[in-house]
Amino acid sequence: MQRINLATTKKTAAAGLPGALGMVFAVLSLLLLAALAGHYYHLRRHHDAARETTRQLERTLADRERENEVLHRLVRETRKLEARQQALDERIAAVDGMFTGRQDWHAVVSEISRLVPAGVWLTEIASSAAGTGGAAAGGPEADRGGGPAVMVHGRAVDSAALVAFLKKLQAGEGRLAAVDFREMIRVPADAATGIPAHFAFALSCELAAGMPAPEGTHNAAAVVDHGAPPVPPE
Repeated sequence: MQRINLATTKKTAAAGLPGALGMVFAVLSLLLLAALAGHYYHLRRHHDAARETTRQLERTLADRERENEVLHRLVRETRKLEARQQALDERIAAVDGMFTGRQDWHAVVSEISRLVPAGVWLTEIASSAAGTGGAAAGGPEADRGGGPAVMVHGRAVDSAALVAFLKKLQAGEGRLAAVDFREMIRVPADAATGIPAHFAFALSCELAAGMPAPEGTHNAAAVVDHGAPPVPPE
């Protein structure tokens, strides 16, 4: 009969159990560390990518801010240039208006002067707005209320010459749209100078629609006799 020592087998099995558990724990620890390392590496990559994106956004924002500042500066310069251009346009318009007004005024005077018949002398052609005006030199006081555009003062040898002048003004086509008789005063003869009796008159003329009213007073030197008309021939 052979004897078997069971106590030694039990001791060997009990002695190998802690080593196996240690190996399992070590393997699990390594797996856990590998998983943690992979997760850390993944988070690190995302963190670096996020930092790089943030830097790019900061650089882009800085570029946009510089561009925005340049645009603001350009807008300010543009507004200054627009203000200067507007001021220049206003000055040009003012000069053009003055030039146009002078041309219109010269045309009005020329048109009235061409219509003066024999026996009529003009002493003053003056523009007028609403209000009152003075008298022509040596002529009657003229009521300028109602806003006539042009007032014509002069003298006529007789009423027939004055009526002929009025009819020519009323029949004329061009800048004059309406002609009204304002006043006529008979000036007696002057025995000392030999000047016969004559008439001093005032007429109002309105400009045609769309024509700017001239300003100021014009003494129509080309058609003015600053005294009374001479004695008409017999």
